[in-house]
Amino acid sequence: EDEGMSIRERQDKMIEKKADIVISIHCNAGGSPLSTLGTSTYYRYNVYKPLAEDILGYLLTMDDVKNFGMVGNFNFSLSAITEFPCVLVETLFISSLWEEEQLADPAFRQAMMENVAKGLNAILLLATARLITFFNNARIFTAPL
Repeated sequence: EDEGMSIRERQDKMIEKKADIVISIHCNAGGSPLSTLGTSTYYRYNVYKPLAEDILGYLLTMDDVKNFGMVGNFNFSLSAITEFPCVLVETLFISSLWEEEQLADPAFRQAMMENVAKGLNAILLLATARLITFFNNARIFTAPL
């Protein structure tokens, strides 16, 4: 439970616990309550763009979920950490009557988080495949002690 923690305290806790990846999940707000605006992802450093892309791509496979976009170089304090990848996910707009209704459904929220997990899994599988290729192609030399 991180209720009441400052951004700096959250960052310190993640570093202390040796987080591998952080996905910060929120609900967006703004705009007309009669419009549907959609989901979006944000990243600060270009190296984290593929993770933001994969998560957004899987979220957009859901029925009635629009693309609000992906924003790079996003200056959110939590994403300033360089010790591990960090992306921010804005699920839907709680200020939209239709999207608020979607978010009120536990099954819909579960489906959204499953798609976030699929995006994370896709990037981990890609990284694993690249490592396997690297080590399969590497020439390893050993020297006698």
